[in-house]
Amino acid sequence: MSGFFGFEFSEEQDLLRESLRRFLADACPSSLVRETLEGRQAFGAALWSGLAQMGCIGAAIPEQYGGSGLGPVEICVIAEELGRVLAPIPSLSTIYLFAEIVKAVGNDEQKALLLPDIARGQAIGTLAAIEMDPKGRKVPTASEVRAGKLYGRKHLVPDGMIADHAIVVAREGERDESLFLVDLHQDGVVRRALSTIDPTRGHARIEFDGAATSPIGAAGNGSAIISEAMARAAVFVSFEQIGGGEQALVSACDYARQRFAFGRPIGSFQAVKILLADMHVSLAIARANALRAIWALADMAGEAEWAAARAHLSASAAFGHVAADTIQVHGGTGFMWDSDPHLFYRRAEALGQSLGGARRWERILIEGRRSGAGGSEAVSVNEGNAAESEFRASARAWVAANAPWHLREAIERSPVGALDLGPDALAAQKAWQQRKHDAGWACLGWPTTYGGRGATPMERIIWHQEEGCFARLSNLFHNGQGMCAPTLMDFASDEQKAELLPRISSGQDVWCQLFSEPAAGSDLAGLRTRADRDGDGWMINGQKIWTSGGQYADWGLLIARSDFDVAKHKGLTAFFIDMRAPGVEVRPIRQMNDHSGFAEVFFHDLRIPDTQRLGGIGDGWNVALTTLSHERLAIGLEMPTGFDDLLDYCGALELETGSAVADRHVISRLARFECQAAGLENFMLGSLARFAKGELPGPENSIIKLVAGKMMQDIAGFAIELQGEAGILTGTDECAFGGRFQGMLLRAPATRIEGGSDQILRNILAEHVLGMPPDMRADKNLPFSAIPAQSPSR
Repeated sequence: MSGFFGFEFSEEQDLLRESLRRFLADACPSSLVRETLEGRQAFGAALWSGLAQMGCIGAAIPEQYGGSGLGPVEICVIAEELGRVLAPIPSLSTIYLFAEIVKAVGNDEQKALLLPDIARGQAIGTLAAIEMDPKGRKVPTASEVRAGKLYGRKHLVPDGMIADHAIVVAREGERDESLFLVDLHQDGVVRRALSTIDPTRGHARIEFDGAATSPIGAAGNGSAIISEAMARAAVFVSFEQIGGGEQALVSACDYARQRFAFGRPIGSFQAVKILLADMHVSLAIARANALRAIWALADMAGEAEWAAARAHLSASAAFGHVAADTIQVHGGTGFMWDSDPHLFYRRAEALGQSLGGARRWERILIEGRRSGAGGSEAVSVNEGNAAESEFRASARAWVAANAPWHLREAIERSPVGALDLGPDALAAQKAWQQRKHDAGWACLGWPTTYGGRGATPMERIIWHQEEGCFARLSNLFHNGQGMCAPTLMDFASDEQKAELLPRISSGQDVWCQLFSEPAAGSDLAGLRTRADRDGDGWMINGQKIWTSGGQYADWGLLIARSDFDVAKHKGLTAFFIDMRAPGVEVRPIRQMNDHSGFAEVFFHDLRIPDTQRLGGIGDGWNVALTTLSHERLAIGLEMPTGFDDLLDYCGALELETGSAVADRHVISRLARFECQAAGLENFMLGSLARFAKGELPGPENSIIKLVAGKMMQDIAGFAIELQGEAGILTGTDECAFGGRFQGMLLRAPATRIEGGSDQILRNILAEHVLGMPPDMRADKNLPFSAIPAQSPSR
């Protein structure tokens, strides 16, 4: 397996998923889950046997021991499908832990004795590792082995009442913790069932009083063996959690479409759509991290433990979130015993607390992130082939030799959304863009036909990493290069492309996007700027607002209304215009952070030739959708979250209790942010991989901005909270970390609004991804001239 960017499930693995899903639809109905919940069955024994016959229990057991000889990816496929049906079987204890440990450290005799029975579904194994005091607090291992006999007590043993064998953590003599095999059907073993949140996955307390035992694995190496096994199991469990979460979301969506209130489906109400969209986002981030983790595990990557921690934390949070809000969507029905939502709710909580709980994994993740081994910056550095490694070396050498290093400190000190480079800022940005263009490092993803490099998405990611902070010098050109230019490629004439595209690539021309208006922001098709025929040209009158970089722009991509007597989406036409032409007035907008990244633009009898029309008359909506689809892709690489800044800040921060990164509360918040940051990057990699195969970015990519904008605001708020009273200071001299978090806090609200507000993006996800009924629209099928409108005051 090569780099993560190219990771996807194989055709064989997809076939395994399909066949298993069909089998489970019949073999594991919710009635079986309820039978175990209510104690009428200890577990789904017939289901367990059926899965063994399919080869699922022994999927990763070597063929010489009766298994299928498959790998960890196949276990993840199986785990996800088991999660969807809340399978009441000992998958965690036996498949994810016991069999994996025996496989990894057992001797030939132990493997031959245990693994065939596991594969045939005729034996159940478990791991007994936890010890507690009478108040339920975990304590160090006190169980011990003397003369081959085991003495001690283990708590919270998964499937301890039905297991046949256990791997027990105990001490022998002066050695560190070791592992021992115990047959649980012998004198000296007493088991007691424990009452838990999820009785469909039972737990027990087991007392050992002189039980015969034999060592497994190297003596004194128990902790290391368990840590490695727990990391692998965490990945498997994360897929089971995602499967459960996705099925819970399916049930919530089905209910929202079928349940009527006030004369329409509740799924048409924005309050419900927001709930469902947020559930979907949580699962999408979790899945992205879980896919990263299974790649790391299967590829034996050095980041495997950190990736496992991230996957388990993300999936635990997502499943818990989705299960809880599934009950909310169902309302009172969701709280009923005979309704299924509480089954998912119970399983989500139980799996979230398994394998040591969140604190353990948060610590592992942040320690790994700070060491540089497991952080989000490492997410996309793995080249899949020699050509990509060579590309990185070439890019790194060119940046080292050509970047404006004298500007580095000022760039890094500048707040989010602005560059504090003094009066020569525009010249510095254009100079860097021109230098890249001349050397062939500008607009890498453009086709070679238009002066690009035809770079792969992975090469674009590599370049973005190597360009580092200097990429911010090119932010001014993103609208032109990432959105306007691809639209020109689709709709402009060959002569226009030949003239305009090289000037965009070189930075000679800055482009802006003239879409939003005072009364048409999220409702883009509601715009009122007029485009009236004037002989062989057009006369433009009206106003645009929130135009990014409008005061610097040489050209603009304009959507205007050319027909007021048809439905609003049908009366639009697209143009490109000279921003310096008579009849164009640009006024920078002073924002709440005291910068002017946006402008408002007024058109007073602006005359443009028909040759500057893009697409057909009345086809402007399709042109706009093309631009927006490119925007969804372009936004991925440039969307900041502030996490790296926060981690650096916390690493240097001393609290009253000591180092900030040793504080449990800080670690927990950092881990949560890290999971989101890495999840966004992993999600983006998946989007780019699909784009490389010819799939245009769709509404699913709204997730990137939706998560990143809120995350930036939350990170800034948390950093300022850590600063205490000094958090109100904004001066770069007296303020901690140069005032970056204060600048971030004041810029974040704009990030959550520009390009579609959080609420609109949730609506898009709910309707176009989850299939919720659209909002009721008073303007549907009306001629635009009949739609009432009122321009809001600013």
